[in-house]
Amino acid sequence: MALAVEAGGSIDRVIDQQKPAVHFSRKPHLERALRSLSAGQCLRALLMVDEAILSCRRNAPLAEAICERALLQIAGRKR
Repeated sequence: MALAVEAGGSIDRVIDQQKPAVHFSRKPHLERALRSLSAGQCLRALLMVDEAILSCRRNAPLAEAICERALLQIAGRKR
């Protein structure tokens, strides 16, 4: 979705074209995220989540701490 917005698409149109449709209660949150994040930032966040998932699978006893660290890193990069 971030790529479609960066390509010049309207945020409302991009959200409305999603399949399955975005639930109405989530739409304002998604609009805010698309306004504030670039496609590059989304990609970096997804890569961080991927790395965290792999680390959690390899180190199950530390899974909670690994997930917490990943989320804090993603939140910290936004600021």
